[in-house]
Amino acid sequence: MPEILAEHPLISVYLPTRNRAALLMRAIDSVLTQDYPHLELIVVDDASTDDTAARIAAHPARARLRYLRQPEPGGACAARNRAIADARGALITGLDDDDAFLPGRLSGLLARFAEGQWSCVSSSVRERTPRGDITRRVDVGRIDLEAMLHYNRLGNQVLTRTAWLREIGGFDPALPALQDYDTWVRLVTARGAAYRLREASYVQFKDHELARISGDRTRVLEGLGRFVAKHRDQLAPRHLDSLEVLRRRLAGETLPPGDFLRLVNRGNLKGALPLLINTTPTLAALKRLLALRYRAR
Repeated sequence: MPEILAEHPLISVYLPTRNRAALLMRAIDSVLTQDYPHLELIVVDDASTDDTAARIAAHPARARLRYLRQPEPGGACAARNRAIADARGALITGLDDDDAFLPGRLSGLLARFAEGQWSCVSSSVRERTPRGDITRRVDVGRIDLEAMLHYNRLGNQVLTRTAWLREIGGFDPALPALQDYDTWVRLVTARGAAYRLREASYVQFKDHELARISGDRTRVLEGLGRFVAKHRDQLAPRHLDSLEVLRRRLAGETLPPGDFLRLVNRGNLKGALPLLINTTPTLAALKRLLALRYRAR
């Protein structure tokens, strides 16, 4: 029997930050203006040396958020884990300090999670780029462990039960990257299938110059290697093939036709096919031609 949620459960939102005071204010405001009122926002300051503390103190809604400061830098995972340990909500989700919630995100996630059959729920993502917004609607619907072991189909934030996130030990600070992927795999392993909504309610801003971990190729590749080692007992050959496709994409490497035929499977076709097209000159030229014809219409 699924555990019954209260009618209006308290949702905790963890928001780790370090030296991004200006961007942080946008993230905070996007949480505090949600249409779901039963929330607590936990900002964990990872020993910032900028004016983060002063801006928090001066925020008009200071009384509506909890501000926790780390005594020394410990990284985003340690900051998230502190918020998870201190959270008062029955449910929990997260936000990066350079991202934002769209209005209605919490109520939308909650409506699906309240069905009682999902370990966690995520949404599609809107990317804000210098050229305009791009909505990424991929892998929507039910996502089980088999699907997750090919690549991270859930994205960087989910809504789940706080107790479940504590049960699996939160985020792993030993991983230099892909900590979200590792956490969701452990959560789905422990609590069953997840769900990804078609509606985009999370914004990732690609129009600023401050670095993301996902932009550090060395760290991401090291993180992938550690992820594979950590979950090796769960990974079948088809999963390892998919993770090799992912490694090549992250490393900026090619996927020639022979390697494509050797590595492709039902679980990685969405990632392998674009890599093949960009590797093969004839296919890449055809892709550009089709893109030009599409824009001309």
